[in-house]
Amino acid sequence: MVKILNSLLLLFILSAMVSCHKLEDENNNWLNVQGALVAGEPVSISVFNQQGGTVEIEKALLINEFGNIELSYNPTTQKLVSSASQLIIENTAYILQIETAQRTITSSVKTPPQIEVTQVSAQTIPIDESSEGQPIFSIIWSRSDDVSQIMNLVEVGVSNEIPFAVPSGQFLITNGAPVSGQGATLYDTDFVQYGLHSLEVYAVPKEYESVFFYRPEPEVGQVDQGPDNIWNGSGFIVGASKVEVSINLIEML
Repeated sequence: MVKILNSLLLLFILSAMVSCHKLEDENNNWLNVQGALVAGEPVSISVFNQQGGTVEIEKALLINEFGNIELSYNPTTQKLVSSASQLIIENTAYILQIETAQRTITSSVKTPPQIEVTQVSAQTIPIDESSEGQPIFSIIWSRSDDVSQIMNLVEVGVSNEIPFAVPSGQFLITNGAPVSGQGATLYDTDFVQYGLHSLEVYAVPKEYESVFFYRPEPEVGQVDQGPDNIWNGSGFIVGASKVEVSINLIEML
């Protein structure tokens, strides 16, 4: 009887060790997926191991009604990317599928329709260098109850710095949150340099509006944390669309 009990105890210990090893292995290979599918742009999705381990992806696809987009993983940038010619389509449902040796990770998302811009003010604007902050540009777009608008300002072909007497480059301070109305106004002190700029206006689902933070780069920005829509992993994918409007700042004669 003692031998039987000892054998059962040994079997239980071995089983627990295997289970613990399996759980540890699963945790070490648990992947976090984050990114935005932006209409009109190639795919770029961050994929990284939450425990700091290596990421080994056997196959990754982005599936829509028109076919499959094959994605490749760059371990240096920790991103899944498509070719430059394979662009995201507005108002389209997508399924992300990532195959690893341990599991299949999936997520589904839909890109919103492109924003319809209904009015813009003059786009070539003389700047008064003595200004302490005055409105110089306005944009109005059609209203949608399903999405929020996020703005990003990109320097495209800038030249000399504008010698304001007050702090400038305030765009992220004055416009660093989702826009709740049907338009926005930019001030001269939102800018730093003369020259050509691109104002990007993104539409994102309202449930994700609070998780964005923005940087002055030609990207939608990055997401910090938010609703988890990744199955067999963690993180989330957001669908977005955008429009771009050129703004050219010139010296006042």
